[in-house]
Amino acid sequence: MAQQKSTQKDIKELGKLIETDHSKNMEKLTTLAKKESIELPSALTDQGNDDYEKLSKLSGTSFDKEYCDMMVSGHKGAISEYENEIKETKNSDIKAFATATLPQLRTHLEHATMCKNKYDKMN
Repeated sequence: MAQQKSTQKDIKELGKLIETDHSKNMEKLTTLAKKESIELPSALTDQGNDDYEKLSKLSGTSFDKEYCDMMVSGHKGAISEYENEIKETKNSDIKAFATATLPQLRTHLEHATMCKNKYDKMN
């Protein structure tokens, strides 16, 4: 959605980076889940649906601000969950997946924070 609705090149690039990385990671996670007999959710969470609906109604700088805020918040939460999983899980495959994915999440957070800071300075 960021690639279509954003007015900022940085945010469009962030959206593409996140889409590409998350798609690749979803493929890996799906393979891991099958191996471990874990059923993955097939739909967005209620919060995910709410966020999607909210973003879909916005445009221009309103979209940019909300998207950056959501990406910063969401990636902070994901990093915390992955760090916790790395510490707590006894499953070496899950730990390896989380450990391998964590640097990407940190990169996404760094880019989202830069976009947010740049946007905040513009307004």
